[in-house]
Amino acid sequence: MLIDTSLAWVMARGPSYLAEALRAFFRKLGSNGCSILYSEAVYIDLRHERREKREQILSQLRSLAQQAPVDMKLLLMRVGRYGATVRKLGLADVLIALAAREVGAVLATGDWGQARFYINIAGADRPPVIYIPVKLITEAEKR
Repeated sequence: MLIDTSLAWVMARGPSYLAEALRAFFRKLGSNGCSILYSEAVYIDLRHERREKREQILSQLRSLAQQAPVDMKLLLMRVGRYGATVRKLGLADVLIALAAREVGAVLATGDWGQARFYINIAGADRPPVIYIPVKLITEAEKR
C-alpha cells in the first residue's frame, strides 16, 4: 500500500482523533504483513511547507512506511503523457499515482481526483484505491 501526502499531512497535523485512527489503520496493516510505502514524490508535494512542518510530516511517514523502490527519473519521463492531469492535480499527485502503479500497490489517498486518476491508469489487473475523504470528515466536524 502506498500512502499519499494528503494522508501523511493529516496524520501529522490533522485532528488528533483522525490522525490516531489513520496511524492505527496503517500500523494494523503493517503488522498483518502488508508493506506500507511512500513515494519520493512526497518531497515535491512538501516543498512549499515550512521546514519544521515538512519534517513533522516526513517523520510521520518514515515511522509508518518505507520509501517505494521506484526510479523517479523514469516516472518523470513518463509523466509527459499526462500533461492535462498534471495541470489539474499537480505533479506530485500524478507521480505518486504512477509510483503506486509501478510497484503494483494499493493507493491510499485523501484526494478524490488522484483516486480517479489512479483507477484510470491502473487497469483492471491492478490493485484498487482506498479513498479516505479526510476533507469531508474534518468539515463535518466543524459544523
